Amino acid sequence: MSWDTPTGLRRGGARLRRRAAGLGAAALLAAAGPLGAGAGEAAAAPAPAPVAAAGAAHQFVYVANSGANTVTAYDTVTGAVVATIPVGASPYAVVGSPDGTRAYVPNLNGNSVSVLDTATDTVTATVPVGVRPSSAAVSADGGRLYVVDFGSAAVSVISTATNTVTATVPVGRNPYAVAISPNGAKAYVSNELDNTVSVIDTARGTVTATVRVGVLPVGIAFTPDGAKAYVANHSGDSVSVLDTATDTVTATVPLGAGRVPIGVAVSPDGASLYVADSGSGSVSVVSTATDTVTATVGVGAGAQFVAIDPAGTAAYVTNRGGNSVSVISTATNTVTSTLTGLNAPVGLGFVNVPQPVVTALDPASGPKAGGTRVSVTGSGFTGASAVRFGSVPAASFTVDSDTRITAVAPAGAVGTVDVTVVKAAGTSATGRADRYTYLPAAPAVTALSPDHGPRSGGTTVTITGTDLTGTTAVAFGGVPAASFTVLSDTQATAVTPRHAVGTTDVTVTTPAGTSATVPADRYSFDPVASRGTVYTADGGDDSVKVYDSATGAISARVPVGSRPYEVSANPAGTQVWASNSGSGTVSVIDTASDLVVGTVPVGTTPTAITFTRDGATAYVSNSGSGTLSVVDTATRTVTGTITLIGEPRDSAITPDGSTLYVVEHTYGLVVSIDTALNVVKGAVPLFQTHPAALAVTPDGRAVYVADDGGSAVSVISTATNTVTAAIAVGSRPSAVAMTRQGTAYVVNSGSGSVSVVDTARGTVTATVPVGAGPLDAAADAAGSTVYVTDAQDGTVSTISTGTDTVTESAAGFSAPRGVTVIG
Repeated sequence: MSWDTPTGLRRGGARLRRRAAGLGAAALLAAAGPLGAGAGEAAAAPAPAPVAAAGAAHQFVYVANSGANTVTAYDTVTGAVVATIPVGASPYAVVGSPDGTRAYVPNLNGNSVSVLDTATDTVTATVPVGVRPSSAAVSADGGRLYVVDFGSAAVSVISTATNTVTATVPVGRNPYAVAISPNGAKAYVSNELDNTVSVIDTARGTVTATVRVGVLPVGIAFTPDGAKAYVANHSGDSVSVLDTATDTVTATVPLGAGRVPIGVAVSPDGASLYVADSGSGSVSVVSTATDTVTATVGVGAGAQFVAIDPAGTAAYVTNRGGNSVSVISTATNTVTSTLTGLNAPVGLGFVNVPQPVVTALDPASGPKAGGTRVSVTGSGFTGASAVRFGSVPAASFTVDSDTRITAVAPAGAVGTVDVTVVKAAGTSATGRADRYTYLPAAPAVTALSPDHGPRSGGTTVTITGTDLTGTTAVAFGGVPAASFTVLSDTQATAVTPRHAVGTTDVTVTTPAGTSATVPADRYSFDPVASRGTVYTADGGDDSVKVYDSATGAISARVPVGSRPYEVSANPAGTQVWASNSGSGTVSVIDTASDLVVGTVPVGTTPTAITFTRDGATAYVSNSGSGTLSVVDTATRTVTGTITLIGEPRDSAITPDGSTLYVVEHTYGLVVSIDTALNVVKGAVPLFQTHPAALAVTPDGRAVYVADDGGSAVSVISTATNTVTAAIAVGSRPSAVAMTRQGTAYVVNSGSGSVSVVDTARGTVTATVPVGAGPLDAAADAAGSTVYVTDAQDGTVSTISTGTDTVTESAAGFSAPRGVTVIG
């Protein structure tokens, strides 16, 4: 017979030896309160244990491994082992304190009780008791622990405040288990050799009655109302039913031969009794209403003790021979899982371990770079193994007390995270009180690339820095960037605005502030290379304005006649002629002095002016009188008049100077004129109506005509004087500017855009948005820039032909219309 169990001390006898063999690790968990362990008060008192805060406890089951001198802690939610705790020799039972902060383990061969701190799952005290302690139960207030001393025929009473034995109560021979009534008034102790139960008055600490039960009584459990107590009779294969009011046996429940019962537990609803049958490796389920067996559940070898969870949904049974714990669903009375890896498990019990609770943070925010010392206030912090900000561990932390931790915030992304405290027993639940906000730092600019560009703007600058996420503005010397894009927290791009020549600071603004100015953020706006001098007819104030493209400023305002319509530079660039549609004259401007040096009377409502290649003759379209005035530029006199029909508007001459093409707006014609004879050679009718402007390709093979009444450009072959194509463009095209490379820029006055036409392929390759109400356009001599007058906006848009984008929008005009470029 094995001597590591209480029953092993009994005298011989064939039946006793056979039954005792199944008793191997018999240890009854007598858990008080809601901790719900096997044969103790837990089964009789299912009310929740007082814990730190509602929802702040987590359920674990602690199992005594008598063969390994350890206790295993299982998380009943995840089924994972959270700790294996060394204790004394042959641990035999486990009972938790009502508040869940401690667990008590009688050590059968250690003559002691190990006190476990459930926060750290470590032994914090060892209390010497009598010989071979086998069971324990704790009072409802948690102040006293009753320990059965199997070899001393006594019960040791321990003060849980001091962890010392304060009294010893003599009982019967070989006492095995103890349970406390739900009202705490009585403690029942089973005495194996006497076949009795001793009734202890817990207030006086004396035995007040002795009740004879079956053969070899072991496990004891009360019903939740305390009216009954059930005692397992190990060698009687039965359970005695006691009336606790009279302390008498009122019934005996037969289990069947060979059951050899040990541990018992009553469900929290009081409806069922679960009995661990060590001899048959099963659990008998007894109806407490009828005191009859209603089911038998097969478990593992050498079933020892049973404990029911506080919710009443599962019964846990230790199988000493199988080194396991069977989990039974109380709803179906079937085994749903098995916990393995144990070593001769005997007593077990549930403990609702208080979880850490975070109730406040101070401060509750800090920079995203981390480093803020945060005071974490709450409860249950003793034994904390980690503090996390979101999923990131604190840079460091110190447990100042059970209610306070000082943690250093790690670096984090901008936003709010939950601060959680982690222990072996679990992690604090998240809530409003634990929220910590990472604040963005003010942005900083550390580098620019490039760090200079033309004062006309349009340069894309890469800004390197920190905390650029959330950028709301980028400014160059106080002038907002034309646009910007945030690529990451450390990089953004911005397109420079038009700006005066000089060096400025680039600043970035986010909700956290604006970057401080430093040498690394300096950007220089450089003078642009001259792309020519732009002359614009401004009908708003009867002037021609001279715009310097190098400096981006209007350098002169030249008063001319009434309602200037068009401007044209002579081939030498020494003069600009302006048609004054309101006064029937042409003003001649000297480009050296930007002064009017002559006025030429022409026909009614003059519009376009075109010079011959040698500059000796100028042709002025008089839309009001249906004529062309032929002007000798040397004498500035009209030497001839060519009569047309309708409204002659724009005109253009072929590269060889032999033919002048004129658009007739009213009848939709393009008229060709022999410049040698100044006579009409022919007219090309268009499919569209109301042509407004035209331009000849550099090779002289085609004329591109803008139809103000439609949305197309007609292409006329100069060889056949026939329309060969119509190219769709924007709404109401009003002008065509031809670069020296042969690209046509068509101004769409109705849609505020310019269509870029590849004349070699006859297709639109780009559409460039410009200002409102654009009317005219002119290309510089190099073909690198096109200037567009935006009549409604009072601006002139500068288009780079290399990128087909507007690089600058010059202001200072009233109602700009005609435009020409010198240079």
